[in-house]
Amino acid sequence: MSDIYVPGVKSRFNTEKLIEDLMKVERIPRDRAEKNRERFQTEKTYWQEVGRRISALRDSARLLYSFQNPFNDRVVRSPDESSISGTASREAVEQERSFTVKQIAQADRFLSDPVQESFRVDAGTYTFTIGEQEVSFNFRGGSLREFTETLNRRGKDKIQAGLIMVSPGIRSLFFESKITGAENSMGFSGAAEDLAMRLGIIHETNDSRRDIPVNGAVSEGEGNPDIVSVNEDVLLVNAGGKTSLPIEGG
Repeated sequence: MSDIYVPGVKSRFNTEKLIEDLMKVERIPRDRAEKNRERFQTEKTYWQEVGRRISALRDSARLLYSFQNPFNDRVVRSPDESSISGTASREAVEQERSFTVKQIAQADRFLSDPVQESFRVDAGTYTFTIGEQEVSFNFRGGSLREFTETLNRRGKDKIQAGLIMVSPGIRSLFFESKITGAENSMGFSGAAEDLAMRLGIIHETNDSRRDIPVNGAVSEGEGNPDIVSVNEDVLLVNAGGKTSLPIEGG
C-alpha cells in the first residue's frame, strides 16, 4: 500500500530528506577543515614540547662547560642526617670523616624529695635560668599542680615541670630543661631557689676552702726540683714525685 499523501501535512516528494542530503554535501568542506584544524593543533602541541626539550638540553649542555659546571659541586653525605650533617663549598677536598659519640646530650633534670600532695607553694617571683635564657613569672601561691601548670605555660619550649606519684598522697616534683648542651645548665633564683631548697632539690653548703701557703713549706722528698717544685706559689708535682703540706689548725 502506497503512502497516503495529505496536502499541507506531508511532502509528496520527501523534500526533507532531499534537503538533508544536499546539506551534507555542502558541509563536507567545512568538516574537512575542522579535522585539519584539530590535526594542526595537535602537531603544534608536539612541536612546542620538542622545542622546550631542546631548550632544556641546550641549557644543560652549556652548564657543562661554564663556571657553573655541576661536576664541581661538593655534597656532604651523612648516614644519619638527624645526628650530624654538613655543607661543602666547591673548594672542599674530597675526604671521609668519622665521629664517635661518647655521651648523648641530655638536658638538666632535678627531682625533689617526696612531699605531701597538699604541699603549698608560696607566692613570689620564680626565676629559672637555662644557660643565658631566663624564665621568670609571678605566682600568687597555690598547690603543686597549680604551680607546675603555671610554669609549663610560661616555660613553653625552655623548661617543664611535672608531678610523679610516689605513693598515695605523696608526690615528687621534677624540673626538666628542654635545651641540651653543657652551656645550658639550669639554675634557680628568687623564690625558685627557696622552693628548691624546701623540696630538697638543692642544699646549702658551708665553704670549707682554706688557702694554704706552699712557698717554703714544701717537703720535696728526694730534693729533685724537676719532680717537685714551687713557682710563684704554684705547687707542681710531676710523675713519680711526692710531697706534703703542713696544715695548721685554726
